[in-house]
Amino acid sequence: MATYGQAVELRDLDAARRFIDAAREHLGPVAVLVNNAAELGPVGALHRVDPVAWAATLHLDVAVVAALSAACLPDMLDAGWGRIVNMAGGGVGGPSMAVGVSAYTTSKLAVCGLTEALGNELDGTGVVVVALAPGTIGTGFMAGAIDAAGFQAPIACEPWPRPSAIAPTTSCRSYGCSGTWSTPSAAS
Repeated sequence: MATYGQAVELRDLDAARRFIDAAREHLGPVAVLVNNAAELGPVGALHRVDPVAWAATLHLDVAVVAALSAACLPDMLDAGWGRIVNMAGGGVGGPSMAVGVSAYTTSKLAVCGLTEALGNELDGTGVVVVALAPGTIGTGFMAGAIDAAGFQAPIACEPWPRPSAIAPTTSCRSYGCSGTWSTPSAAS
């Protein structure tokens, strides 16, 4: 399998689109997109955080997902097959919504809404869109910022296990599934 990578400032939507164009030039049409880039954003009570930083988090966590999806969709639609996986983050929805990270949780709920809207828009095209909320994983993504702001970590989690110790998850949620998830056959 061929790969392509480069450092990209995704907040610059033109740079993000240029990255997709460069990947297409090196690898051919885009068939699968995984939208995983995100930031936690400002940590603290909503009335105490910087509203500009709060909005910037939504830009990165939501607008970039939409822009990258839009940049890849022509290839997928032309092929009649494509897959978009939007990572919806841990702690989205349910009774244990994380405290003090309203920009992040709001953005991830918006990603779920975008996924549902896009899934409806693409119904019947062969392009499937899902949002995946893997639950809290012990990567430390939130720990430093939450500790720095003086908040208690909302959810305790174990460190990420060694690959040989990873078992299938039962706490993963998917949202806004469109169509049937499958891989293309050799004939298609």
